[in-house]
Amino acid sequence: MSETLYENFLKGEYAVENGDASLIITKSSCYRVKEETIALVENLPARGDKQHFIKAMEGLGIAKAAPIFDRLLAIGALRLKEKKKLSGALSAIVRPDFRLIPAAWQEKAFRALGLAPSPEWLGRNFGKVFALAAAGLLLSLAVSYTGLYPALAKLSHGAPATLTMFALVFLGSVIHELGHSYAAAAAGIAFRPIGFSIYLFLPVFYANVSGMERLPLKEKAAIDLGGFFTESAYLLLLLALWFFTKDLLFLAAVKWMSLIIVFNMNPLLRTDAYWLYKDFRKSFPGHRLADWFHYLYLAAFLGFSLYLFKYIYLQAGTILALLSSIWASPALLLSEGYKIILGFYLIIIFFTGGAKRLEETRQEWLEMKGGKAPARA
Repeated sequence: MSETLYENFLKGEYAVENGDASLIITKSSCYRVKEETIALVENLPARGDKQHFIKAMEGLGIAKAAPIFDRLLAIGALRLKEKKKLSGALSAIVRPDFRLIPAAWQEKAFRALGLAPSPEWLGRNFGKVFALAAAGLLLSLAVSYTGLYPALAKLSHGAPATLTMFALVFLGSVIHELGHSYAAAAAGIAFRPIGFSIYLFLPVFYANVSGMERLPLKEKAAIDLGGFFTESAYLLLLLALWFFTKDLLFLAAVKWMSLIIVFNMNPLLRTDAYWLYKDFRKSFPGHRLADWFHYLYLAAFLGFSLYLFKYIYLQAGTILALLSSIWASPALLLSEGYKIILGFYLIIIFFTGGAKRLEETRQEWLEMKGGKAPARA
């Protein structure tokens, strides 16, 4: 019979003081614990069975180690160590999820640059920052999507140009998430790790901003819009670089970044605008007009889900047709067999994305019926 193993998963994670307690920020969650709990967690082993932990606590001079172990387990400071399964490995391939920029790195970098978060400044200038960000987005859309510069459509996309533009867009996406993290720190709930994963069937960067539920609405809105603020500032910088250098690569990056911001402002996907809407709705519980508006929102959410299901069906059909043509020709199978692997991978991505969207739609329905609200990622 195998022994039951436990995991001290909070050990070594980023921790900051928060009032009379402390916050421990992991890749996907936020835990509020007492200072003495953090000190204990840091001095316990990373994993082991119950007796291993009890022995370690006794070595620290703790007399009643067994009850304290049970207490750590009850409050979630320790958890059962799950055995690695094949399904978990496959899930990591289909839906990768890893940390890119730890919160501790961000804190050190911003403090070294003399840019420590200032809650007072953000609170006083929220409206001005929002207006400037909106102006930056509108200007970017006007310049890159209205046909004012036809040469943009004829831009050569050779390997160097494509890589440069990709690097600019990648940097902009990271800056977007840094905006969420910085706003969270300004609101008093610490910097947040930035990760990479797949949402539905799209690659995305994300910042873990869990634990902001207790904050006032204005601070929640600042965190929800933090990425919009910083990414719009980045757009203005790219526009300035294009204006002074006349290099269309900067304008091409603006075009893509503008599209990404619009994607994040879609409240029918679980992106920034979705959580902003949810935070505003929670601030008006039982309000009749807000309830009627929410019914309209749910109808739009369902309609958009149907649109996504149709899109997934069509894309999967196109990929299957391509795979069939390759499989039918031995010559193509030898020269382009890699497309079969890629095609099957994309089909899995699309169908798991569809299943995820179906679950999101179900959660919205359950919330309307009085169930639990969707958890913030």
